Amino acid sequence: MITQDTFDKFTVFRDTEAYQFIFITIDADSFYEDFSKYILDFQMIKKHANINLGIGEELSLQDYNNIYERLLSFIDFERIYDIASLDPAIIEILDNELIKDSDLRKDKWGRIGEYVFNIILDSYFNLDCIIRKFTLNTSRNMSVYGIDTVHCSLKDKVLYFGESKMVDTIDNGISLIKKSLVSYEAQISKEYYTIKNNSFSRSTAFLDVFGDDLNHCLNFTSLIERTGINRIGIPIFISHGGKYNTEEVFAKMKTIEQVKLFGLDTIYYLISVPVLSKDNLRNAFVAEIREKIRECEQCITKKD
Repeated sequence: MITQDTFDKFTVFRDTEAYQFIFITIDADSFYEDFSKYILDFQMIKKHANINLGIGEELSLQDYNNIYERLLSFIDFERIYDIASLDPAIIEILDNELIKDSDLRKDKWGRIGEYVFNIILDSYFNLDCIIRKFTLNTSRNMSVYGIDTVHCSLKDKVLYFGESKMVDTIDNGISLIKKSLVSYEAQISKEYYTIKNNSFSRSTAFLDVFGDDLNHCLNFTSLIERTGINRIGIPIFISHGGKYNTEEVFAKMKTIEQVKLFGLDTIYYLISVPVLSKDNLRNAFVAEIREKIRECEQCITKKD
């Protein structure tokens, strides 16, 4: 049975462990601008710029510099596509997804998707972020595979490895997700080394619980055995264009089969954010990012 409730500025439709998020102010005139302003609020960016950073009412000069750097990581004029090594099925999907006349590179747009995904996992699901993946992403090529978020429920000792896609159609997103999940055990194993060895942006709360275990475990399998982890979470986020009713979205998302990983049961969070027009949302994001960059420049360079 599908139920409906509200969270902040979102209407949330729920069906068992499948979730669909729809923005409340979804009228043609204001939805894209409202959503962009909400996601790119200075306090929201500050909260997600550094996992251990506190939030205050007043922004410091350093805060504006951190926010400015993050905004620049979202936008530029260079578009690089490196998909020659991908299999034909993936290339066929991506042919319809490439950004042509935009100030956002494809990998930059995906990075914004990861940022929105993090906000949902932090704020709605109350998960603890282990490491901000987009703060480590220095690749100048389009990222197709790879785990996008690493979260944890510290009280339950469940690790969540998330996958996100921002695409024109929900079918394209689901196809890409299914391709990625085929190799998810190997991807999680690789991700463990990032968690274990990166000391710059790891959560101190996570280290309080798992820090000693990380020091004793050379791989993820050892961590499972030492800590008694008995479940793994897989949040899946697809932001897509197109008009679908709620039942259609849930039916499509549920074609993503739930499988065991490392012999453990998995918890799937299926999250759909239909945006009707990805081009309109992208344009609104570009406009809002440019405005926020201008505001940061004014605050950083003004004379005391």
